Amino acid sequence: MNHLKIALSGFWDRQEEDLTKLFPDIQFLSVDNTEIAEVNPDALVSMGRTSQALDDVFSNPEAMNKCSSLKWVHVSGAGVDEYFPYLENINFAFTCGKVIQGPNVGDHGMALLLALTRRISWFLRGLEKGEVPRPTELAGKKAVIIGSGGLGMSLAERCSAFGMSIDIVTEIMPPILSFIDRVFYGDQLKDALPEADVVIVAAPGTPKTYHMINAAALAIMKDSAYIVNVSRGTAIDIEALTASLADGRFEGVALDVTEPEPLSDDHPIRSFDRVIITPHAAGMSTTVERRFELICTNIRRFSSGDSLINVVDKQTGF
Repeated sequence: MNHLKIALSGFWDRQEEDLTKLFPDIQFLSVDNTEIAEVNPDALVSMGRTSQALDDVFSNPEAMNKCSSLKWVHVSGAGVDEYFPYLENINFAFTCGKVIQGPNVGDHGMALLLALTRRISWFLRGLEKGEVPRPTELAGKKAVIIGSGGLGMSLAERCSAFGMSIDIVTEIMPPILSFIDRVFYGDQLKDALPEADVVIVAAPGTPKTYHMINAAALAIMKDSAYIVNVSRGTAIDIEALTASLADGRFEGVALDVTEPEPLSDDHPIRSFDRVIITPHAAGMSTTVERRFELICTNIRRFSSGDSLINVVDKQTGF
């Protein structure tokens, strides 16, 4: 009997031990310090966003030619934009960690929004109440959330809990939920933005979403709007956004992701008091169980020949 051989990258020793106990009929091999071509696995599963093994199977034809048995590759992160150029040419199933990071990114997005609307960042700089703009109440405000995946839905749920009305901009039909007021599709972005008090970007990084928030999109938004981005920096033209801020527009901007990333310390957007920037930290959490559970689920399904969860669409890139 030929056992499945699954290469692991970025796993803790304890996690590798747990996989061996859960799936005794599968051979697990760490490729953190081994060329994947030497292993020729049936699958490559990574707990990180990047690794040499992932680079090899996507962008190293010589290594890939030696991996003749490879049928499935998994990356733990939600975004896979760095692999978009290779998707049309891969001949293996490709899965990712989309959806499962929704709660922690949702928490981070709301923390950023509240830091802006409640003027927390001003107070943390030591300003007195009389020196700080009046806080904004979220109840009754309109949030336009761009993206209806795990991030977008988690943010919609949280915004709704604060009494906001929610519009979604999406490329797929979202679930019909009581807290979603209206659904716009990507080509209707210009129809959604003018009414937004808060614009939250939760869309994946693809050629279609590149600079979707550009000078033209910014121009039709309210001067009093808040902007939050917790997905991909490429969705916002940061130079156009900086120019809008210099013109006195927007109550506040919070960016967990930027283009380029990391953003230089002397970038002009950092000079505005109403801008908060965090270092791509929204996906971080003390909870890693969901990532491991998804991997275990897909290993079980892979070994039994069932369809995998969270397969990346090679056309859309998410």
